[in-house]
Amino acid sequence: MLLWAIDPLSDNTKSQHESAERARALGAALNCEVRPVYVYGRLTGIGPSGTAWLEGVAASRGIVQERVSRFLKRVGAKGFSKPAGLFLDSNSTQLRAQELADYAQRSRAWAILCETHARHGLDRFFLGSFTEALMVRSRVPVLSVNPGVARLRLERILFATDFGPYSQQALRRVLELCRRLGAELVLMHAIPRISSLTALSELATVPQGMLPTRALPVSAIREESERKLQVLAGRAEKQGIPTQTVLCLDSEHIPEAILHEAKARKVGLIALETESGRLASALMGSVSRQVVRLSPVPVWTLRSRLAFARRARPSVRKSPLARAA
Repeated sequence: MLLWAIDPLSDNTKSQHESAERARALGAALNCEVRPVYVYGRLTGIGPSGTAWLEGVAASRGIVQERVSRFLKRVGAKGFSKPAGLFLDSNSTQLRAQELADYAQRSRAWAILCETHARHGLDRFFLGSFTEALMVRSRVPVLSVNPGVARLRLERILFATDFGPYSQQALRRVLELCRRLGAELVLMHAIPRISSLTALSELATVPQGMLPTRALPVSAIREESERKLQVLAGRAEKQGIPTQTVLCLDSEHIPEAILHEAKARKVGLIALETESGRLASALMGSVSRQVVRLSPVPVWTLRSRLAFARRARPSVRKSPLARAA
């Protein structure tokens, strides 16, 4: 199942129709159910009538549900399953993102489709701040789409990896995505521009805040990176997925390198791990956030530390603040 995060209070009709078409196209491409889902609580903005909404959950629930019905009727609800509404007595972006992340896990959703960069007013609910809050909380992959994305072209996927401790598991998810879409895979790794680098495996093992003492020349890092790319490519090719590899040397700005390769190789989707390992946090910083904000194609992000490091049964615990509609 693909969850489609909607903002029924948005008045941008064009954006709503484009979002619905993308959700419909992705559902068809992935051959899966698409369920609209929305998260609201205490509304503290200006309502459609021009009056201030200061009510709590009980008073706002009916208003939101009515807007959802109109929203789905306007974009055409055919092909979508019954929408799911999550209400909590809070206007916190972080709590709303966590509520959606928990619901996605309970629902065993395959991914969450989330539109980014809404423009004004109550559209702020789905600004980058919400998407980014969701990205760092969700064990379920988040598929972020900017409004500049026109038609989806999913024949080629770029997976940028830092060879972190969960890269093998993340690749398994990406390969599943390639199989479902019938897509070609581009495996990419970028070596940052610094005078010398330590072995990737060594950097991942040192205590937080300390630097390893043994340094390797860039040539050795290049050879090791090429070897690791070929290992990952071999896994993909064994499953019959056409694969090419890209090693970017001396990259001053990792997000720019990823976006450049995506454009040059005409990929239709970028796949990333979010803070997958020590190398990501020490050298790459907020790569996934910057790529999501600037990408002209959809970005599939997976929080590997949540998805793989603490594997557990999906939680059935409901937030004491929230109830599904």
